[in-house]
Amino acid sequence: MEEQNNLNIESTKTKSAFNLTIILSIATALFAIATIIFLCLWISKDGDNNTNDPIINNQPDEISINADGYVVVNGVVTEIIADKADVITVDNDDYLVVNGVKTEHKIHKEVIDENPQGLMFALKNDGTYAVEIGTAKYQAKIEIPATYKGITVSEVSYFSYGDGYEIFNDVLEEIIISEGVTTIKASAFSYCKNLKRVVLPSTLKNIGANAFLECEKLSDIILPNGIESIDERAFEKCSSLATINIPKSVTYIGEEAFYYCSALTIYCESLSKPADWSSRWDIPYKDADYQSSYIFPTVWDCNNNDIATDGYIYTIINDIRYGIKDGEAAVAVQPKNITSFSVDDAIYYGGNVYLVTSILPNAFKSNYNIQSVIIGNNIQTIGHSAFSNCTSLTSITIPENVVSIDGYAFSDCTALEEIYLNAVALEIVGSGTFYSSKNNGNGIKLVIGKNVTKIPAGIFGYYDSRYAPNF
Repeated sequence: MEEQNNLNIESTKTKSAFNLTIILSIATALFAIATIIFLCLWISKDGDNNTNDPIINNQPDEISINADGYVVVNGVVTEIIADKADVITVDNDDYLVVNGVKTEHKIHKEVIDENPQGLMFALKNDGTYAVEIGTAKYQAKIEIPATYKGITVSEVSYFSYGDGYEIFNDVLEEIIISEGVTTIKASAFSYCKNLKRVVLPSTLKNIGANAFLECEKLSDIILPNGIESIDERAFEKCSSLATINIPKSVTYIGEEAFYYCSALTIYCESLSKPADWSSRWDIPYKDADYQSSYIFPTVWDCNNNDIATDGYIYTIINDIRYGIKDGEAAVAVQPKNITSFSVDDAIYYGGNVYLVTSILPNAFKSNYNIQSVIIGNNIQTIGHSAFSNCTSLTSITIPENVVSIDGYAFSDCTALEEIYLNAVALEIVGSGTFYSSKNNGNGIKLVIGKNVTKIPAGIFGYYDSRYAPNF
């Protein structure tokens, strides 16, 4: 009996020790949980006191404000403008809330994703994807896919990069946009300095404001049938763009859509300007604000007509842009991507032969790449500022048949080394023909042709000798 009692006592002790161990374990766990809760509350309170940080309440989304003051959520720029002192949250329905006021901008919880090509994709509110450049910024040729993860890609966002005004992309040369994309957002390809070719899909509906701003080498782009709108300054300073065809489907063009596209001829399928196009859609230069005659040469009803609003028929032969009028051809204003130049004596168009007899005003003005020029033998007149500010031009030959050179035709050609003057009947010369053309401070070599018997007074002079050429 006594032995049995001893066994019961030992059993009771064992159970007590076991229960005590469980109690201690539970207490330890509760203490740890309490500590975690306290730390979370302390961190949250500290975050609330930081008024310079727009990310509050430990939201799972990445929220920031870019240099232009727009709220950026998960890498996607929204249309919401805010200040870093503002309180920005996301409510339970995924809408942005600024300072307690619910906005109409709904976000998605999916963070921007990147594909193997380096393109980045963000899910939009309508369930399709928008694409931007990501690490693909180091590629010269990019093809945007029609789908990502089986979902349509409908929007092209940003293919330039940088902060503030330092936005650029000097690598991209060609972009191919697949079917399905309907929108190219504002500033999508702005400052893509070396972009030369763009292939657009038939599904495209809208090109945003400044979409191709200062794509100064862009020369190959065809707008698809079905496109509906081109926003303001979409192609501003695309100085190598020589032609563009605007389908009849375009119902809206914003003001100055082709601002400073200096060598552009616009071909429109419509018979005349649609009512919703801006009254300033075809303004090419700042001076045009005051001179209504400054508009782009436009060919209306271009499927049945080839005569532009300035009376010329424009054509491009061997990369040179010509204008045909009154039975003769002229060298027209050239795109800035021209690097060498040889004027034909005659051109063929529509089964007819046209002698090339003139170089129009501003034809090569401010072309910084062209180094030499061969002017055709049939050229008789050289227009005002035709070669002005061609700072790489080193040699010019004026052929025999030239009878007129207008003012400042060769002004500010600071690298000019040689002038070959063969014009035997040159009579009319405007002022400042070689104004400030100095061969970088060295003397210019002047070679006078054997048949030249007189040199018009003032051709090499200027009223202020500081700006006259030296030989």
